Amino acid sequence: MRSHRRDDGVAFNSPTKLSLLSSKPNTIFDFVRDTSARQEQINLLLLSTYNYICNMILIVDDDPSIRLSIELMLRQGGFESATASNEEEAMAAVRHPGLELVILDMNLTRTTTGRQGIDMLRGIRILAPDVPVIMLSAWATVPLAVEGMGYGAVDFVQKPWSNRDFMAKIRTALKNAEAKRAAKAVDTLDNTERSTIIKALRQADGNIASAAALLGITRQSLYRRMEKFGIK
Repeated sequence: MRSHRRDDGVAFNSPTKLSLLSSKPNTIFDFVRDTSARQEQINLLLLSTYNYICNMILIVDDDPSIRLSIELMLRQGGFESATASNEEEAMAAVRHPGLELVILDMNLTRTTTGRQGIDMLRGIRILAPDVPVIMLSAWATVPLAVEGMGYGAVDFVQKPWSNRDFMAKIRTALKNAEAKRAAKAVDTLDNTERSTIIKALRQADGNIASAAALLGITRQSLYRRMEKFGIK
């Protein structure tokens, strides 16, 4: 088993599930099903390994004391973090492949309108559309919070904050983001199965028995899958 080592010297070993890649499918449907299952295993392996090495919460605030306070709070909660003090640093950090969440101050200058935060939020949603953003401000207003949510922010925290409430919002945002990624993965697998069934039906000129034989399943099983995916 190949061993990898992080920069901090902690070693980890890759799971052995990838040995399943050597098995041989007997039918076309077995191939699709097994390939999808293997890809899911690979994705889970890469996700767990990647998160172990690279997961990061980005703190964007121009006030060093605020950045430090949030850093300490996250560290106590078991999270790694990185910081940015201006828009340029923030947009560069958003491109980090291990980014899990952004905590974004609405005002990185002396202004209190929140417009800079809204503009940055829109940019983050373009660069990292799947990364949740929690907005932070000492000048919170209902219209500003509503506008931020409209542009994709998942929550809003007002300074000064309660560490307990802040951490609860962070954990909820991360949990919801993970659920969305899992749902997207399931949707991808379903699309793979659906397209394979349609291809088999076309090859069989619409003959259910022939298509089922190509897929290596019974006609009843094929009927159930056709009903599931709305194939007529």
